[in-house]
Amino acid sequence: MTLAIPFLKVLLAAIAIAIAIAIAIAIAIAFSSWLAGKKPELAGFIIALPLTSLLALAFSYTEHKDAEASITFAKSILIGVPVS
Repeated sequence: MTLAIPFLKVLLAAIAIAIAIAIAIAIAIAFSSWLAGKKPELAGFIIALPLTSLLALAFSYTEHKDAEASITFAKSILIGVPVS
């Protein structure tokens, strides 16, 4: 029973992070959609950015507070983006 409490805390934290990421992505998409009516070139540039990667880096650093791990994570993204 004592193992269930830390597991639930971790699970709730993971759910909170997932919700925060979803909200941030939704805001970026909504903003870009609005911006497309005014400045379509800028809106296209914003959408073309790998938003998920940028948000994942930010949330990863916020969650773990480990700069070295974040740098390694960023390097792996940098290698993976051109391949995809």
